Amino acid sequence: MKKFLFYIFSLFLICCYGSCTYDSIIKIDQVSPKGVLNAILHSDTILMISVSQTGSGVDTEVGFWTEDYMDHYFINHAEADVFVNGQYAGRMERGNEKGIYVLADYVPEENDLVSLEVETPYGLLSGEVRIPALTPILSVDTQRVVNSLSESGFLIFPSIWK
Repeated sequence: MKKFLFYIFSLFLICCYGSCTYDSIIKIDQVSPKGVLNAILHSDTILMISVSQTGSGVDTEVGFWTEDYMDHYFINHAEADVFVNGQYAGRMERGNEKGIYVLADYVPEENDLVSLEVETPYGLLSGEVRIPALTPILSVDTQRVVNSLSESGFLIFPSIWK
């Protein structure tokens, strides 16, 4: 009898708690997009930046990472000025890709102070960095790592530390 009551009680709990679902609708306030300035500066290549806006791609009506979204996401009509060590170095030109701007006649040198001022529809974006010295690579050590399956079917990752 106790087993029977236990099974009935368990079945009752499963029916009660198994069917409990709660769907909630999360409403997130729309935030106006902001301008984004990305730049990677090396002391051995020309100066190149990317100008875009914030956004996830999901909340637009044009789709996620489609060509229309790329036109919407990247800013192709910005004016980017470059200053090197406090002196005006020139205005960047649009590159071949969306949102990319280049200054082809300047290659950053060690210890240069590079300032960027980019005028966008979202306001003035700016950034400043001092170009560090090149770090010499003294040696490169590689080791081949082969993963294998154990008897239980789990991957074994051998240590690569010496």
